[in-house]
Amino acid sequence: MNKQMDDYKKQIARSEKEMKAFRIEFTKQVRENEATVVRYRKMIEEEKSFAITKFAKELLDVRDAIRMALENTDIEAAKNEEQIAVLKEKFLANVEGQTMTADVMDNVLRRF
Repeated sequence: MNKQMDDYKKQIARSEKEMKAFRIEFTKQVRENEATVVRYRKMIEEEKSFAITKFAKELLDVRDAIRMALENTDIEAAKNEEQIAVLKEKFLANVEGQTMTADVMDNVLRRF
């Protein structure tokens, strides 16, 4: 009977040792999973920030194109121009520039 008790005590000790090892491994896994969640959340936030920055830069390119078109359009000269053919040419160039700018804007919006 003592031998049987000793065997049971050894089994209990072995089981307790295994339980302790499993508990340690489980705790490590939980910590690792928590660290992974934190890391992925940070990556998502960085990606959002990068996307917003990239979108803003693309919009600035569109704004620059509009500003350049305005700077290259002399309204006073157009008001004083008497030749219809010259006005027509300037108007068509302006419409073409607006069309290209609108296309760039559409592409930016499509990408984002």
